[in-house]
Formats: sequence, C-alpha cells, structure tokens
Amino acid sequence: PLSHSRLPLGYALFPLVAWASLRFEQRGVSLAVSLISISAIWATAQGVGTFAEKESSIMELQGFVAFLCYIGGVIEVPES
Repeated sequence: PLSHSRLPLGYALFPLVAWASLRFEQRGVSLAVSLISISAIWATAQGVGTFAEKESSIMELQGFVAFLCYIGGVIEVPES
C-alpha cells in the first residue's frame, strides 16, 4: 500500500522539471536538472537530506538524477 512506502521528498520536484520542459524547452530542463542535481549531491555529501539516510544513498541519488533527466527529455515538446 501507499501508506507504507516512503518516497524521498525530492521526487516532489518532478512537476518543476516537467514545467521547465514545457515552458523553456531543452535549456530550461538542463538548468533545472543541473540545479536540482547539484543541490541533491551537495546535501547527500554533507549527510543531510532525503538521500543521506541510508547506506545505498549514492545509488538512490543516481537513480533520482537519471529519472529527472528522463522526465525532462520525454516531456520536452519538439520544435516545429
């Protein structure tokens, strides 16, 4: 059930990446993903944040960044 699963709070940023993809296209997605990734990496390295709580934090962080890139690329509207 959903009540037992705990997704990191960072996943709430996906709508921001989707909006940047639709509004600013590739440049916006690149900037949004870069800023979010840098802040998530920094927080994990400092031992704070949602990805610093577990032993597998680096793998979860890598999956988070990869999924951000995937979402931004899939939603991006091609220019006509």
